[in-house]
Amino acid sequence: MTLLQRLIIFSLFFSVKSFAVNVVWENENIGSYWINEEGTYTIKGTVKGLIRIGSGVKGPVIIQGEGKNVSTLKDIDQDDGTIYVIHNGYGGKDVTVRNLRIEYGLAGHKGVNIMGNGNKLINVDVVSCSDRSNCAGHIRVGDDGVMDGVYANIVDDTFKVSDPGATVQNSTAVMKGNGSAITLDWGGANTPRHYAKNIIVKGRTDLHPSQSDQVLYTPDGRLYANHAAMSVQTKHNISEIHYTDIRVEDGPNFAFIARITNGGTGTIDNVWMTGELPDGATKKTKDGNTYSPIVINAGDGVIKNVTIDMRGKLSNPSMHYLAGELKNVWIDGVVYNGYYPGAYGNNVSHTINENARYVLLRNKHSGLNLKADDAAGALSMSSNTSGNSRWRMVPTSSGWFYLESKGKSNERLKNVDGAKSWDLTNNTGFAVQWRLVPSGEEGWYFLENRSHFENLKVIDSSPNLDLTNDTGDRVRWRVIATPAKSNL
Repeated sequence: MTLLQRLIIFSLFFSVKSFAVNVVWENENIGSYWINEEGTYTIKGTVKGLIRIGSGVKGPVIIQGEGKNVSTLKDIDQDDGTIYVIHNGYGGKDVTVRNLRIEYGLAGHKGVNIMGNGNKLINVDVVSCSDRSNCAGHIRVGDDGVMDGVYANIVDDTFKVSDPGATVQNSTAVMKGNGSAITLDWGGANTPRHYAKNIIVKGRTDLHPSQSDQVLYTPDGRLYANHAAMSVQTKHNISEIHYTDIRVEDGPNFAFIARITNGGTGTIDNVWMTGELPDGATKKTKDGNTYSPIVINAGDGVIKNVTIDMRGKLSNPSMHYLAGELKNVWIDGVVYNGYYPGAYGNNVSHTINENARYVLLRNKHSGLNLKADDAAGALSMSSNTSGNSRWRMVPTSSGWFYLESKGKSNERLKNVDGAKSWDLTNNTGFAVQWRLVPSGEEGWYFLENRSHFENLKVIDSSPNLDLTNDTGDRVRWRVIATPAKSNL
């Protein structure tokens, strides 16, 4: 074989291997379709099917319509192992979906999941059924992926930016009751760089969600729920979460405007959430659960360096739920530093500051402060503001804390019997754990014991404190910061 013949054969082989297919579908049912070759796949008119991209395809792969108001891809009722209309869960790179309308509504189906580096969803509408019990959803790209110009009207989490470098921009989320519009969720996210910018959020999130999206409690009582315009939820160290220029047009219809929750012992750092709330926001209660516009729960970890700037619409601290260790958290002009007891309606008066964590506990009926008279547990009400009247609130979990007396070697207030017997001790059980529960009157709280789930009450006869289910002024307390520094 001559050299020229060898070169011709080599060139033919190379050209075949590098050839990209050009597939056109028009008003047909393509079934459950596997893309196993790089190339362009064009949809004309209305095409039915589920598309998956094979693990061996390295791209580029383009799935495109002639225009998102012109070309539609609809799901089909076929159980073949995929639940997404377009799925690239195998991590193939360089996938682009563009200029297309995607509709789904059949049992168990979701939207678009194109994992892998640098994938793109451009100029696409994604529309689902209206019943969360039938179809779910989300739209997700992988590492350094981009969702741009996407209109999404689906019933579950909408834009997921859980992967490092993932960005959604210039897009609209219309919520139908469940999930979060922009979310970084429990899916193992433990890296920096998660972005959303120039997003419009509309619709509603339900206060009593259906199916698996119900309000959940961990064994230690911590509350988990999503249903937010902007959500960050993780169990790991994570940073650089920037949701900027987010316009929430139906603020009062959302369970939460912003929710940042640490489900482990890690650190959430460098969070920016900025934008507009043209209709404002409200705190809501339904089925015994309270939903605040802002929820920041550090759990057993730390949340720090957070900026939430909604142009003053969230400047009222009584609208927030703050829990755990927060450092440099800025919410519409108010900075929060320290440990927070996890009560709805936190305000500056019961901020537990790192440099002034000892507080006075003032009773509304008597106007006096709770005082530890001796280490055996004798208590009284006093006008005294130092030493034995100062307590530090040391968090345990899920909003519960110890009350430690500064004047009695930081021993903890314990209710012995569910009634009038008290002690100061180093115990760590539920009998020495307390939490603040909003009383319905701004700035005043019930002080509830975890062992007995009753409230600390001032009575007239000796001994002059009790645990009770009363709700009057004798069981209402205000937390007042003092200059005394903690020695923790």
